[in-house]
Amino acid sequence: MSVVIHVPDGINHLVIGDLESEDPAVRDKADWILREELRKIFQMASTIVRQIGDENTVVGIVSDHGNLPKTKWVNVHGIMIREGWTKFVKDEKTGFWNIDRAHSVRCIPLRVYGST
Repeated sequence: MSVVIHVPDGINHLVIGDLESEDPAVRDKADWILREELRKIFQMASTIVRQIGDENTVVGIVSDHGNLPKTKWVNVHGIMIREGWTKFVKDEKTGFWNIDRAHSVRCIPLRVYGST
């Protein structure tokens, strides 16, 4: 079974910008809404796994973008390359650079079983 929860996207669109408000009350309210959103989403995911899940159940909580206020940029690819976690190889046919999967760190999906 696969379950996708897309709630974060809509709520982020509504309130994420308020985290940068000059008004502390507006910032506090946005922070509370986002924390409450996450609490409820994890509660939903936990309930789904507990009530109808099995060892093959994966619950994905997704949003099509993070939409957080940006005050600094972090070059994640640069860090991954510098630390030796990611390597790229040029595809001679297309000329594009691709991740060299044989020499890069693998990402393993995290599964949560019945946690609250």
